[in-house]
Amino acid sequence: MPSGDKDIRGHERLCGKAQDRKGRGCLRRKANRRQEGMNKELSRRRIVLNGQDIEYELQRKQVKNINLRIRQDGTVYVSASPTVSLTVIEKFMQSRSGLILSAIEGAKLAQRPLNDPAGDRITVLGRVLPVTVIQGSSQGVEQKNGRLYVMLKDTSDGGKRRQLMQKYLDGLCAEIFCEVLERVYPLIRGWGVKKPEIKLRTMNSRWGSCAYTKGRITINKRLIAYPIAAAEMVTLHELCHFVHPDHSKDFYALMQTLMPDWKARKKLLSSK
Repeated sequence: MPSGDKDIRGHERLCGKAQDRKGRGCLRRKANRRQEGMNKELSRRRIVLNGQDIEYELQRKQVKNINLRIRQDGTVYVSASPTVSLTVIEKFMQSRSGLILSAIEGAKLAQRPLNDPAGDRITVLGRVLPVTVIQGSSQGVEQKNGRLYVMLKDTSDGGKRRQLMQKYLDGLCAEIFCEVLERVYPLIRGWGVKKPEIKLRTMNSRWGSCAYTKGRITINKRLIAYPIAAAEMVTLHELCHFVHPDHSKDFYALMQTLMPDWKARKKLLSSK
């Protein structure tokens, strides 16, 4: 019988004898191959964080720590050693639920386009308004019959058009978001929260922020493109931080108490 066949049989025989030195080496090689297969394992799983259903990718690989990353598209990636149980991994994620949800929201927000002051249409409170440029003796912006009219002395002056539209949008944001604060603030007044100063700015990673030590909230101007219900939800979210500065379970419980439909309102922010 050819020597090659002997080697195969001998290899199999040695694998069956763990006490043999060569057999132990074979067992180690088999274990290493199994480990390599596990290292490449990538699965999709779901977890509920603060009442929100989140999908994440879990990769088993030789790492010392549990690593968690939010990609630019808002997807969640976790890597951990094959020896770390799923219970430990998800407990780790739960302990950082507020940070994870904020990072997901920021990543998705960064992908959404801004209203372009030079564009042929803008979105205001969920409604798309066509923009028409007309020549006139005065200059300004007027909304009429579901359309915006930009009046220019020189209709070819793109810079002036952009300037007028930006001024119009900024004024609209100031008017609407200040009204929203007036409506929403009474919901939380009973919790000992003083009415804060409101600041408006364009932000790429969050819908709003709260400087609770300074008595100020900041609202993202991008919200002007969404239904008013979304702006009310974001405003209350920031006001709740005066009671709970973090994103703990108590924070979300307060949101639920003051605005039971806040989750439905939040979904409006995913509509663009």
